[in-house]
Amino acid sequence: MLETRWAKHLEESFDELLDNPFIVACSSGIDSVVLAHLCARLKLDFSLAHVNFQLRGKESDLDAEFVRELAKKLGINAHIYTCDANTYALEHKVSIQVAAREIRYRWFQEIANESGALAVLTAHHLDDSIENFALQSARGSGIRGLLGVPPKRGVFWRPLLPFEKSELQLWAESNQLMWREDQSNAKSDYTRNKVRNELLPVWYTLFPETKSNLAKTQHNLREDSVLLDAYLTLAKTHCMEENQLDLAAVYRFVSTDSSDTKYPLAKTLVHALLRPYGYDPSAVSKNWIFNGQSGSRVHTNSHIIHKNRNSLLIQRIDPSTEESEFYYLVGPQGSLSEPISLEWSTVDTIASEENHRIYIDKDLVEFPLILRKRKTGDTLYPTGMNGSKNLHKFYKDQKFSTLMKNEQWLLCQADGSIIWVVGVRQDRRWMIQQTTKQILCVQLNS
Repeated sequence: MLETRWAKHLEESFDELLDNPFIVACSSGIDSVVLAHLCARLKLDFSLAHVNFQLRGKESDLDAEFVRELAKKLGINAHIYTCDANTYALEHKVSIQVAAREIRYRWFQEIANESGALAVLTAHHLDDSIENFALQSARGSGIRGLLGVPPKRGVFWRPLLPFEKSELQLWAESNQLMWREDQSNAKSDYTRNKVRNELLPVWYTLFPETKSNLAKTQHNLREDSVLLDAYLTLAKTHCMEENQLDLAAVYRFVSTDSSDTKYPLAKTLVHALLRPYGYDPSAVSKNWIFNGQSGSRVHTNSHIIHKNRNSLLIQRIDPSTEESEFYYLVGPQGSLSEPISLEWSTVDTIASEENHRIYIDKDLVEFPLILRKRKTGDTLYPTGMNGSKNLHKFYKDQKFSTLMKNEQWLLCQADGSIIWVVGVRQDRRWMIQQTTKQILCVQLNS
């Protein structure tokens, strides 16, 4: 029975909730409503919290009213926060999903601090963890990304993770609970919804034991990650000092009698130590770490890693400096949402060539590519023209206003060479030829 397993699970993994006040984040949907009722059945000390993002008009207001009524029925308090998520997204230049998440978690943290609550419980369950596993796998994640939703992270706790969505649904129906349906969850407008509504049902049909097997996999990965974290912590104390990674110390740390295994171990360890700084080994030359020229550097989205003889110097990109006007296209596939929306990937065929899309000979460019604005001395080799042209003269010929010149983005090689006046004209030096083996497509999204 679900209630029996629930009570046993709390005693084994969340026993602090039995004697301390906490908050249940309640959207009015079935998962959080079930969580609230399960806590009430055990007569625990908790209150409800709900955020009205005003994204669905009257429906959003009805969600908030439902949570108020549920709190009254359970004899507990309800915290309701109303905000304008659309305005927040515009002001902070983020998507609606990101805006809602930032607002929600910041407010939950605030009311937990103010009320003295031990934790804020969210209703994530096993199906959510599997969705996360599928998404992270598709994005090329490491072990940490495959662990699924963590049971505890700071003040946010997730006691329903061992339970499947179908179990919660069955318990809600058998106990004649009331909840509200968000119709947007049934639409596949977002990637996560597509995974939930289209991909995973096929997966479960082909492999009926998927849920239980992936739960075991994530459990094993969590145990492995504990060992890995301990190893990396020890390696960091031996090989790093402040923001400098000593490559000779790395070789000493992975000392082994076999020269065949020493280099692969050292390389893998360096990759792991650099990962927190956004380093992606697939985006740079294979042997750059140990054989790269002294003085060369690699950019990530958050740091610049400098090769300095037998060490790597790690410099954080300061958003307050001019570096903030540089954005990096890291790796042969990815996307940027700011300052403009770009996506890039290797393709096999060419669609119609338009101003918002270019095709590049992938072997002629080196990642990371840089997105920046104009600087003195910029030169372009425009398609459809012979020779080169000073960028200032090109802008003048295109009748760019001063504002347009200042706002125009340029896609460039790391050495500054222009690849594309984004959305306007491609530089012909990087165009595909008859001898091209790999094609890189870069597209500007409106």
